[in-house]
Amino acid sequence: MDLYSRKIVGYEIYENESSENLATVLKRATLNEGSLAPSVLHSDNGSPMKGTTLVALCYLLGIAASYSRPRTSQLTG
Repeated sequence: MDLYSRKIVGYEIYENESSENLATVLKRATLNEGSLAPSVLHSDNGSPMKGTTLVALCYLLGIAASYSRPRTSQLTG
């Protein structure tokens, strides 16, 4: 989801959660957005978000990774 416009830029449903599947989604989303591709990808500290496949893809695309603080919920009251 784009932080400013709140537009959903890409999603897919898979049987399991993995860095490889997430990299596929990110690749398709950035291709669809073209010049509006993100410069920062913010996420939780889950293993798919820190997997080698996704980290390498972000590096190739010039996307910086940003992670939530450990054990901190994204939801605020």
